[in-house]
Amino acid sequence: MIRPLIAILAFVLLGACVAVTPVASYRDPDAVKGYGSVMVLARQMSLAERQAAEAAVVEALTRRRVTVIKGLDRLPPTRDYAPGDAENAARGAGAETLLTITRTEGERRTEYVQPYYGYPPWRYYGPSYGYFWPYPYVEPGYTVEWLRADFTADLVDLGSGRKAWTGEVGASDGSFPRLAAVAGKRIAARLLEDGLFGK
Repeated sequence: MIRPLIAILAFVLLGACVAVTPVASYRDPDAVKGYGSVMVLARQMSLAERQAAEAAVVEALTRRRVTVIKGLDRLPPTRDYAPGDAENAARGAGAETLLTITRTEGERRTEYVQPYYGYPPWRYYGPSYGYFWPYPYVEPGYTVEWLRADFTADLVDLGSGRKAWTGEVGASDGSFPRLAAVAGKRIAARLLEDGLFGK
C-alpha cells in the first residue's frame, strides 16, 4: 500500500512543477543592446499555448519597462498570413524588434502502472495459529501522463532585418500551455541576461 501512495504523491508533485532545461542562446556580435520595444509572436502552437507563451513574455519584459506587443493582438489567429506579414505588423505597431517563439517538438507519453498485490505491514496473532496475515490486498493500476516540448526563439532587429539573437529551451511535465508559458518566461529572462532589453 505504501509503494503506490509514494508513486502517486511523486506524480502529483511532479505535476505541480515543470522541469526546464537551461536556455541555450547566442547574441549576434553586432546586435544592439537595450532595445526598448518588441512584438512577441508564438508559432506552431495551439491557441492556448500561444496565449500562455505571449502572456508570459509580456509579463516578464514589461516589469523591466520594455514595451511589449502581443502577436495575437496584431495577427489574429482567425486569418491567413503571408511571409513577411509578421515583420510588417511589428513595424506598424512601432516595435523595434520581433521575437518569435516556435514549438519545434512536442511529445505526449502515457505509462500504465500495473496493479500491486501484497499484504498489510501488520500481522494478527491467534492463540491457535500464531502470527498470520489475514488477507492480501490489491492496489489498482493507474496511468501516468508525461509531456515534453522543445522551443526555439529568434529576435529580429526590424531596422536592419537581421537576426540579433537566437535561443532554444526544453520543458517537460505539466500541460502544453504551461510548458509554453514557462518557456516564454525563461526566454524573456535570458534576453534580459544577454542585454537585449532594458537599459
